[in-house]
Amino acid sequence: MTRKIFTLLVVIVLAFETSAQDKVFNASDYLNRELSPKSISGLSWRPGLNSFTWIENESLMQKTVINPSKADIILKLDELNLKMKELKENELTRFPFISWTGSNSFYFTAENRIFLFDLSLSKLLKVNEYDGSGENVTVSGKSLNVAWTLENNLFVAIDGQAIQVNGDNDREIVYGQIPSRNEFGIDAGLYWSPDGRKLAFYRIDQREVTDYPLVDITSRIAESSLIKYPMAGMKSEKLRLGIFDPLQNEIVYLQTEGPENQYITSVTWDPSCRFIFAGILNRDQNYFRMNKYDASTGELIRKLFEESSDKYVEPMHGLYFIPGDASKFIWQSRRDGWNHLYLYDTDGNFLKQITKGKWEVLRLIGTDPQGASAFYEST
Repeated sequence: MTRKIFTLLVVIVLAFETSAQDKVFNASDYLNRELSPKSISGLSWRPGLNSFTWIENESLMQKTVINPSKADIILKLDELNLKMKELKENELTRFPFISWTGSNSFYFTAENRIFLFDLSLSKLLKVNEYDGSGENVTVSGKSLNVAWTLENNLFVAIDGQAIQVNGDNDREIVYGQIPSRNEFGIDAGLYWSPDGRKLAFYRIDQREVTDYPLVDITSRIAESSLIKYPMAGMKSEKLRLGIFDPLQNEIVYLQTEGPENQYITSVTWDPSCRFIFAGILNRDQNYFRMNKYDASTGELIRKLFEESSDKYVEPMHGLYFIPGDASKFIWQSRRDGWNHLYLYDTDGNFLKQITKGKWEVLRLIGTDPQGASAFYEST
């Protein structure tokens, strides 16, 4: 990886005309859609091609990097609805948001069903479906397997066949939801492996957490609704990270050392799907260690590195693996007082500090295909 780091600033300028710069707005203009800001809907790169797509006028549009002034229509809503009709599915009222799975195929969801469209064959398939009342719906872009939660339970669907992951009915043990009240960058409770064959999930034991009443004032007579809230100085939830293998229909849990109420953060699968990485943060939030685990057994392989502070440690991101070299990853840390990028290998060897200075990396965008240059936003 070269020592040159480039800051990437991408600006999409959408121009629009105004007929009267000194117009005085009134109450009726509040709902005038003609005055709404213009935006690009569903903007995405098309994999393996130097082109990007977006949705406009209920059609999937495309432009190439070579000739960005020319826009082509890839697929119209009417054409897509003809394929939906062939499958005896309800017509779509709008062109759906899509996710590319290859240079000629994409998937989308409609009415809790997952569809795959092949542009080269002009063919639409219904590949999976899930419970429409489910929450935290998470689709693997590789296998199109889907996971979701329903109340405290966790389910997955493989080829349309639903499987309940957890076997107990204790409503105070929650599966697949976001733990720790979204702290430390934890913004998901479900993590499909890169190949979409295994699912990592949080198991949250709230049995010792205090009930806290919330008042619902939307009904004629206010009603109390209880939630679990760990009050300061009282007992907290107990976390475990499990890995579910649908093919074997079995769960293994990471063999984490330390108290059950510690934080488990920065969950990241390695590209090979053989290992999973998780950061362990103590309740005092001043000691953190990044561990590597065997995804098949849950056994600890090794501790990669640790961070400590007399104030606090705040892990906020997962590992970013270098394209083409799964033995190296970028880690974000404020260990020197500023959020910067650090390069490690998967044996825990510190290779170098990538960025440095009295300024912050706000977002790691990624690297070039060779992993030679990193792109980021900063202060």
